[in-house]
Formats: sequence, C-alpha cells, structure tokens
Amino acid sequence: MRISSFPVLFCAILLWGAAALTAQTWTVSTVLPTNSGVSDAVIVDGRGTIYMSDWGRPNGLAGTRVFRLDAQGVFGEFATGLNRPNGLAIGANDTLYIANSYGRTIEKVSPDGVRTTFLNEPDVGGVVFSRNLDTLYYCSYVRNDIHALPMDGSAPVVIASGSGDGLSGPVGMILDDAGRLYVANFDAPGTVLHVAAGRAPVPVGDIPGGAGFIAWADGAIYGTAFARNRIYRIDLDGTVTAIAGSGIPGSSDGPALSARFNGPNGIAATAGGDTLYVTDFFSRSLRMIVRDPATALGDRPDILPGSIELTGAYPNPFNPSTTIAFQLPRRMAVRLTVYDVVGREVARLVDATMDAGSHAARFQPGPEAASGVFVYRLEADGRIFSGKLTLVR
Repeated sequence: MRISSFPVLFCAILLWGAAALTAQTWTVSTVLPTNSGVSDAVIVDGRGTIYMSDWGRPNGLAGTRVFRLDAQGVFGEFATGLNRPNGLAIGANDTLYIANSYGRTIEKVSPDGVRTTFLNEPDVGGVVFSRNLDTLYYCSYVRNDIHALPMDGSAPVVIASGSGDGLSGPVGMILDDAGRLYVANFDAPGTVLHVAAGRAPVPVGDIPGGAGFIAWADGAIYGTAFARNRIYRIDLDGTVTAIAGSGIPGSSDGPALSARFNGPNGIAATAGGDTLYVTDFFSRSLRMIVRDPATALGDRPDILPGSIELTGAYPNPFNPSTTIAFQLPRRMAVRLTVYDVVGREVARLVDATMDAGSHAARFQPGPEAASGVFVYRLEADGRIFSGKLTLVR
C-alpha cells in the first residue's frame, strides 16, 4: 500500500549552535505500527529502502513474507511464499538475499521483484556479504556453523563450527568497516564473536539474555536483547552499554532508555550510523532509534565549517519528527523552509541571521498530517540547497 500525504498543522522548532554540543542522546519512535507483519531481520540498502522479514507469529504460525518500505513511504509485500524467512543481505545491484530458513534455501530477489533460488542449504539463519560483495557468509542456528561462499561459483567453506568454537544458535552477522566478520549467538548469554578463517572465534562481549540480530555503526556493534527488551552497544574493547529500552515489555516511544520494546529482534543501521531500525517480534512493528544530530557532531565547537553545507535530515523516513542539520562558515542570513510536493509552504523553520557553526531545526508535523513526501530548502548567501523528507505514519 502507499502511505499517502499531506496537510501539516503544527511544527515544533528547536535550534542550537555548535557551542551546545553535548554527549550523544537517542530517541525512539514507531515507523510501522503494531501488527504490520514485520518480526525478524531488517536491512537498509543504499537507496534508503528498508526490507523486513516475517519469521512467524507469537502463536507459532510460520511467516511467509518479506516486506519493503521505500524512501517515498510505499510499504508492502516484496517476496511471498517463503517458509520462515530469517536473515537478509544486500548483494550486487541492490539484489536482496533471503535466508529462507525452513524452506532450506537462500533466495535472491532483484529490486523489481524477480525471485530465484540462489542456494539449496538447510537451516540458514543469518546472511551477510563481504565489503566487496565477492563472498556471502551464512550461518546455521541448528548446526552451529559459519560458511563462506565465494560468488565466483566455488563451493562454500566452513570457517567455524560447533560449540567448541563458541557458537550457540548463531543468527546475527555483520562486518565492520575493515571487513571483519562478527556473529551473535541467539542463545544465552548472547556472546558476540569475531570470526575469521583459520583461527578460533574470539569473544567480543555478551548481549544480556541472548542476542537477536546485530548491526555495525559508529565504530561499534549494536544488538537486540530479545528476552531483555533492550538494545545494547558493544565496543570492541568489550564494553557493553544499554542505549535503548527500559527492559519492561511494551510499545512506547520517547527518550531511548525509557522507551519500551516487545521482543526486539532485527536491527539495521543507516549508512551514516545516526539511525537504527529495530523490528519488534511480539508487536510485529518497526521501531526507529535516532541519535541527536547535534550530539553526533562531536565536542569540537572550535572547528568551523569551510562552506555552507546542508548535512541532511535525521531520521529520514521519520515519525513523529525529524531534525534538519546545516553548517555555516560565517555569520549570514538563513531561511529554512519545508514544502509539500506541490510547492506549498508548510513550515518556515528558520528566517534569521545566524552565526557561523553547526545548527539544526526540528520539524514535527501535527497529528493530523498524513504520511507523504516533503521538500526542505535552505537559502543562504544567495545559494539554495534542498532535500526530501518522508513522513511515515
């Protein structure tokens, strides 16, 4: 279905400069509401399209679908007729690879929906590609093993196997910026392991109660604690920190550590690492955890930008609010405006002379606003910069 548009009756505005930068903070909101059908893995491709699998319902009914939410707010089924689809990976040409766990295959689906069986393999849980897309790694929750499959047609190679290698129900898989592979055990204590061919896996840290899936962002591993209803960050030195979730089951938004999750499972990060998407298994919804863009810029107010820059909107897609960030090299008059797709002005967030540095404005449509696409435009020093926003109710 298309999540349609438009009127905006209310905008909350929040501005700050570089001198106000503080420690990182996160906020939780709901992108797809309860009973949207998404319950398992989630992944974001290079175009901002979000894919989500449905492993099954809490009552035991097997899931059969993978869903897609594109950057224009269109949400619907992308692949059907599966048997408990689990992990997801993006390969060359934005092709989606699906661990069809009970179907005993790995399926691949092109962006236009053409589906073929890529590999016959039983019990596949997680899948992830190497950074250069020449190898597909996959794991088996049942067999406790990790395979590396070259995309040149060579046979897969087992690179880790059995409890002796520390594997206990592996599902989540990610690579860091250097291409190192990490695997998370679903079974308690939820150990995350660094896995490499020719050596024993090395424990990095534990996600309390057992891990769902994991993601890489901002130089660290983020993972869902399915049984604890929390999201954790694991730094590579082994430090484990809760970044979202009160631990009480439920579905409430707001400041990250007071928000409630209900079986958080899949997790994916945007390319910039400022937004995490999480599927809630028991509510069958998609949640979003957003880092405050002002605190993400760091603690260096002494460093001024060299040119005008519209650094983007975070999160995007958004619900209920998004923050538009920009930088100025010197003091100047600035106007920041939001329009609907037919060119009507719906909010003027900034119309003032502002000092050099980093700034941001928060855009929050009123509750009457339907989902849809907006255009934001920054005018400064005789130049115009613009971008698109997608509201998803």
